[in-house]
Amino acid sequence: MITLKSPREIKEMQKSGQILAGMHIGLRDIIKPGISSWEIEKFARKYFKEHDEYKSGNYIYKIEESELQ
Repeated sequence: MITLKSPREIKEMQKSGQILAGMHIGLRDIIKPGISSWEIEKFARKYFKEHDEYKSGNYIYKIEESELQ
């Protein structure tokens, strides 16, 4: 069965895809030999916070400023 997406759903999917593509570009630029996974995590959290999109499934994670230090 094929489920057709509404224009609203397609717009949200496009927005998510653009944010994810930007994340991939940012990661490409920061990942170098010797970088820790925590540095990558901090970058990802900061990126999503700046783009107001830190979601996973049905949950929205609140990022505390202290976590980015």
